[in-house]
Amino acid sequence: MNIKQFQIEFSGKSSERLEEISQQLNLSEPEIIRKGLKFMALYAKSQAEKDTRLILEKNGDQKEIII
Repeated sequence: MNIKQFQIEFSGKSSERLEEISQQLNLSEPEIIRKGLKFMALYAKSQAEKDTRLILEKNGDQKEIII
C-alpha cells in the first residue's frame, strides 16, 4: 500500500467546520478528509459519465449535487 502524508492548513472557519463534522459523525478529522476524497471521486465520476448524476433526497424532494 502506498502511503502519503500531507500537511494541510485550514482557515479558522474551515478548521471549525472540520471539527464540527468530526464531532457530528464521531470520526477523526483525518477520516473525514479520507471520506471527503471518496465522495469527490464519486462526484468526478458522475461528471465524466454524462448519464450519471449524484442525487440528494430529503422528504421525497430530490436535488442534484453540484459542486
